[in-house]
Amino acid sequence: MMKTSLTGLSAASKELSVISNNLANAGTAGFKRSSAHFQDLMPGDDAGRPGLEVGRGTRVIDVSRSSAQGVLTETAGSLDLAISGPGYFVFGSANSGENDPSLLYSRAGRMVMNDAGRIVDSDGNALLGFKAVSGNVVGGDPQPIDLLSVVGGKAASIAGVTINPQGKVIVTTNDGRNLPVATLALADFPNGNGLKNVRGSKLAESVTSGTARYAVPGGDGVGNVKQGVLEASNVDIADELLGMVRAQQAYNGNARALQTQSEMLRTATETLIR
Repeated sequence: MMKTSLTGLSAASKELSVISNNLANAGTAGFKRSSAHFQDLMPGDDAGRPGLEVGRGTRVIDVSRSSAQGVLTETAGSLDLAISGPGYFVFGSANSGENDPSLLYSRAGRMVMNDAGRIVDSDGNALLGFKAVSGNVVGGDPQPIDLLSVVGGKAASIAGVTINPQGKVIVTTNDGRNLPVATLALADFPNGNGLKNVRGSKLAESVTSGTARYAVPGGDGVGNVKQGVLEASNVDIADELLGMVRAQQAYNGNARALQTQSEMLRTATETLIR
């Protein structure tokens, strides 16, 4: 019986950890909530004996991530981006390329232009895309998007940046020219739920997720891009708080049961010693 209560404590503790992470990231753009899933532990050697099909506790068998779209909210940021539909933004370092193990994936699209002219997220990770030549997308590995590459390295020449639903990044110069820079790369996976959590809304490829497949927005099963928009997390705070209450009650119930069993065992031992 004590083992049964211990499994309940462990499962409830894991669920509380998952819910706490959801609540901590409720305000993180692009964050996707996770849920713990449980399975009954059934007897092994006694399974064939009549009348002994009694559960022996529970365990967490999986923590799944919800892919539900978060609310899209307009912002004042010209480099704030959101994906409407499936897919993930691709982030890396200045030397990142396809199949680079350091690549990160996220739905969070709050971007800025850094001093080097690259579009980066709040952590300094470079947003990756396919380089444009004469306005056309060319093949090859996704690479950092360099806005200064089309204006001779002069940031003061940039009047604005436009990113259309198909992910084409266009720099407008002070003299009215529209210069294509790149097209955003979006990633899709055979099993997106298998991506590893890195921190906040950042994810990394894993054996379970399968290898990333890169596509331009609006094609090959990925969504369109919206400029001046951010996707909120899909965490419902009220639901998470209710889940936390249930998990806490389960934890407390198992803790009380374990304490009672411990006291009964102590009493029985003291009785035998007398």
